[in-house]
Amino acid sequence: MSIGADYYSDPYKQLLNSKKSYSSNSFVWADTPFNSCNNHSYKLVCEDFGYTLNRVEHSWNKLSGVQLQNLCISFNWRDHVEDIGVDDILDLNSPYIRWYNNLFKTSYTYEEYLNLIGIGPK
Repeated sequence: MSIGADYYSDPYKQLLNSKKSYSSNSFVWADTPFNSCNNHSYKLVCEDFGYTLNRVEHSWNKLSGVQLQNLCISFNWRDHVEDIGVDDILDLNSPYIRWYNNLFKTSYTYEEYLNLIGIGPK
């Protein structure tokens, strides 16, 4: 999820297409509170790029749950929800539910979290 991403022109595909113009150390995998325990996605991205990306710690790891929630407000949720679909987001195995349980549950109700990500309670 990128802040203000234009989901009509897939930003991930744009990165993959532009990688030919850069050296292999130009791209890194940033471990964030949203993906830090997801080695499966990291491996898939490395496969897509064709080499092992260096891992770096993102500054978001230093933020509290409230600060992360404030950051999430700036995400482009409307387009993202349309692209992913509400049912997939609400799937109990989805990263969105893990984010709530691991990052936001102590500070926000589930309904507040769902409203934040633009889908409201189902």
